[in-house]
Amino acid sequence: MKTAIFCISIMIAGQTAMAMEGEKKQEMFEKSRDVKVQGLKERIAIDQSELSCAQAAKNHDDIKACADKSKAAMEDLMRKQKERWEALKK
Repeated sequence: MKTAIFCISIMIAGQTAMAMEGEKKQEMFEKSRDVKVQGLKERIAIDQSELSCAQAAKNHDDIKACADKSKAAMEDLMRKQKERWEALKK
């Protein structure tokens, strides 16, 4: 009888542990998804800004300035995204 109760206790503990692990995985997925979506939205905003800038350009130098500004913004975004991903690992 004691053996049966012990076995049942072990099974319940195992199921509880598996459920907690599943919850952690789901939480990590949601955080990862949020970081990815935020980065995509920021990339779209940078592209839209470059598009508006290029459409307003009067000459080649203006377009180059738009591209340079966009490139700097993308590099900054990549740095921020890397920091966000690293923060998730902690």
